[in-house]
Amino acid sequence: MTVEARRGDILDRGERALARSEPGWWMTLTPSLLTESPAFWVEVSEVTGMPAEQGIEMVRRKGSGVEWEEPLDDNQRARLIEIARRYRVDGVGFRPAGVRTYPGGSALAPLL
Repeated sequence: MTVEARRGDILDRGERALARSEPGWWMTLTPSLLTESPAFWVEVSEVTGMPAEQGIEMVRRKGSGVEWEEPLDDNQRARLIEIARRYRVDGVGFRPAGVRTYPGGSALAPLL
């Protein structure tokens, strides 16, 4: 069994946060287990920002599994689980993703 280590916070010597690690989720999609229903993809789009047309086209192409490039928070994940349940869709999954935030601004990101 493999357990991914959580990224830690980065603090300055005064213990102020320079970078924080927040929990998040990567959404995985398996086209063969999804629906072409426009209503389903409109709801997914409202949660993720993924264009509904992109999801429908992915299902029509019957390609391999894909991972949505934007990490999701716990609320988004819960909403997507509910959408998939209502539409009886099994092709939506999640894996943990550490999300890095920079309290002092994103200009610090390349340095940290």
